[in-house]
Amino acid sequence: MDIPRSLRVQLCKISAVLLLVLAPPDICRSQVTSGTLLGTVQDPSGAAIRGANVTATNLQTGLSRSVLSGEDGGYIINLLPVGDYSIRVEFSGFKTDERSVVNLQINSKARVDFILQVGKVSEKVEVSGSQPVLDTDTAESGQVIENTRVTQLPLNGRQFIQLTLLTPGVVPEVKGTLSSPLALSGLSVNANGARYEDNVFLLDGVLIRDEIYDRLTVSPSVDAIEEFKVHTSNYSAEFGGHGGAQINISTRSGTNAFHGIVYEFLRNDVLDARNFFDPTKPHFRQNQFGASLGGPIKQNRAFFFGNYEGSRIFKGITITSALPTDAMRMGNFAGMGPIIDPTTGSPFSMDQIPTDRIVPFAQVLSDEDSTCNVPGIGEKFCGIWKPRRGYESVHHTLRSLFFGQRPALRSFCLLQREGHRAISGNGGPVGQSAESSRLWPDDFSKKQKSGCGVYTHIQPILPE
Repeated sequence: MDIPRSLRVQLCKISAVLLLVLAPPDICRSQVTSGTLLGTVQDPSGAAIRGANVTATNLQTGLSRSVLSGEDGGYIINLLPVGDYSIRVEFSGFKTDERSVVNLQINSKARVDFILQVGKVSEKVEVSGSQPVLDTDTAESGQVIENTRVTQLPLNGRQFIQLTLLTPGVVPEVKGTLSSPLALSGLSVNANGARYEDNVFLLDGVLIRDEIYDRLTVSPSVDAIEEFKVHTSNYSAEFGGHGGAQINISTRSGTNAFHGIVYEFLRNDVLDARNFFDPTKPHFRQNQFGASLGGPIKQNRAFFFGNYEGSRIFKGITITSALPTDAMRMGNFAGMGPIIDPTTGSPFSMDQIPTDRIVPFAQVLSDEDSTCNVPGIGEKFCGIWKPRRGYESVHHTLRSLFFGQRPALRSFCLLQREGHRAISGNGGPVGQSAESSRLWPDDFSKKQKSGCGVYTHIQPILPE
């Protein structure tokens, strides 16, 4: 059955309205990674100029948006990707005014006002150099950690979340909480006294917060992050659901120029000193390596960016445990008494448990247990030290495509793998290797997590 064209148009409009009304909040969050340019256009006397053509052009991708100033001379350009812009204002009877470079940060409102000078449109007033921009249109508190600090500040472990501590009011989480051992994607933080469970993490507008353990789930490589913003208070209603810090991440995209990096960061026990509590230096190898590449698919139209980061960590762990001495294994607890006989309620003579009173299963367990190789651990106990283990963890990939004048298609994939195994060598219990000890068996646990996400980041051109 043929549907009339007018009816098809009406059905499309109704569907679009229903989609906007019924869409889940997460779908509407893509705007949190964009920025807004706004301001006024006036003549030398301070009167508003209506109908002036205001054009903002991204200097990296060539993205261009134009609007006309309103009755009060005001203009506003929404949903612009973060980056450096030039702003050009033209109106008949006045010289063209252009400002460059205007840096637009994530989820910011940059106000740039113009006072046009009388003259011909062909004449041009150009102000070049970085333009200081203040966000005077919102009352929120927070800080943007821009790309320079993200990529150049030293980070042990290369977890971007460490940089949130540069924000006033943000401190590390107090250790010892129930889910502290689950912080596999970096540390947790408290902002302005709020608990870490109230923090929200957004990656290009997509929620990456574990709603069970309230932790960051995906930690992109610092070389894949353009910048991120830590909102600490008075943020807008679009950041609803939790009252802590809103950590809003914008990933990098390609530009009209190719750019990339290859890197490796190495830590090695050869370069380390011995810890005071280690009889010998434990085994340690840490390799963090990766690469990223971005560039144009078609100039000013489509771009790509890809990143891979891997981490290999093999780390020895010194463990000191208190074990019974040889005398204790034979039932001699002299000096630790009184040792009470459970059948009579009276103490054993000289705190010595008769050999025939030691039950067989306890004797077998004692014989199979490791023997001491360090005297004087605690009161009347001896010790065992340094079986060595190794583990391997953390693999990331992040890919993205960005279309300059069209919706952006982005995707990310994460593979996180962690395993534990004993590393052969000296330092195990006397007469045994670390692998054969009952305290540290061979079958260590192994864990693996993987996940992929694909989403569209829609930036429509709206009528102003």
